[in-house]
Parts: sequence; structure tokens; C-alpha cells
Amino acid sequence: MTDLSEIPSTVPPLIRLDGDEDEAWRLLKEDLALQTMLSKEDADVQVVTVVDDLQLYDCDPGELLEVVSYDKTLEGIWDFCFLADKTTLKTPGFPLLAMSVNRNAHTFRVNARNVAEVVFPVSMGTMGWEQFTNLDDAGVWRSLIE
Repeated sequence: MTDLSEIPSTVPPLIRLDGDEDEAWRLLKEDLALQTMLSKEDADVQVVTVVDDLQLYDCDPGELLEVVSYDKTLEGIWDFCFLADKTTLKTPGFPLLAMSVNRNAHTFRVNARNVAEVVFPVSMGTMGWEQFTNLDDAGVWRSLIE
């Protein structure tokens, strides 16, 4: 199994939880490559760490935190992730489930093309998780630049 604790905090994981939709997964990864906040000069910047591990397929998002053995005292460990579940892979825009390791924090969805708008501000400390509350009726965060 992928050691999720080895993923750096600045490049949080995008974990595939549904193994049935291979074509949708391929298209989702293409959308990630077209991040709206990246210029052509920064196109090689990694926004997320893609985790495609058969052992994590069909894992419940709540159980995923147990798999990670997360320890807040360790430096450099990611404190949020994105999950590609059935809803993600069957919905236009690929709305990923954004989840904090803080069990008291809210979850929300963010379209794959807008992931950088969550990762960069949270990783740099310019925005907190609690600020991502501008959601549509489906619980998908509304991008600041769309």
C-alpha cells in the first residue's frame, strides 16, 4: 500500500477511491494538468500527489484517515487531501471531495480544474480551510476566478 504519510504537506494527495471509471480518471488527470492558476512557465509545478492504489479503492473517506496514521506533531505531513470517488468520476467537472484531516472541519467538493485555488492558498497560509464556504447547491466550491 502507498505510504500516505510520506506525501509532503505542500503537495497534498489526490487519492483515487473508485477503480471502475478508468477513462474518467484519465480525463480528470488531464484537467489537473490545466490548472487555471498556473502560467505556461509554471506548467511543471506539481499541485497534488496522485495516489492510485488498488488497496484504497472503495475505502470510506472517514476510514481513510485511520489508514494514514496521521500524527499532528510530525513536520511536513499533509493536513488535507482530495478524493476521487464515484461522484467525482461520474460528474462533469470532476468535483473532487476536499477533506481536512481535522475531523471537525467541513468537507466540500472542488472541480479538478480549480484544485490549485485550494492547494496554494492553504499550503502558503494565506487562506484557512474554514474560508472555503462559497458552495453551490451540490456542495461544490465556487472558484474565485470563474
